[in-house]
Amino acid sequence: MSCDLSHLIPLKNSLLADQKYNEALTLIVDRIRKLPDYMNYRADMECLLLICSLIEHIVIKGDGTNKQELCLECLNTIFNLSATEIETAKNSIEFLMNHNRIKKLNSFYVMLKNCLDFLKKKLG
Repeated sequence: MSCDLSHLIPLKNSLLADQKYNEALTLIVDRIRKLPDYMNYRADMECLLLICSLIEHIVIKGDGTNKQELCLECLNTIFNLSATEIETAKNSIEFLMNHNRIKKLNSFYVMLKNCLDFLKKKLG
């Protein structure tokens, strides 16, 4: 007998944080792996910026997730980076953060895009 009890006993504290971290990691890794020839983007700044932007949009401030750590884990999961590449990625992430290149999407824009996507699916 198999039954889902997740709605009866919700996760809290570190278990919830770990689940959110893992869900964000899975979502981002899947998004990058859907790109054609995604392995060509191993050292690409545009791909790094996309990952950072996705993290900025997905991760909520108060949940205690280290965004840089999540980004590095995403990169390592996708590309299996060497120690030198990890250090280069750290420096690149810091550069993007220090120069305000990572932007959180506007809530109105997100809502509008979701509505348009919904309508496109219903009408198409």
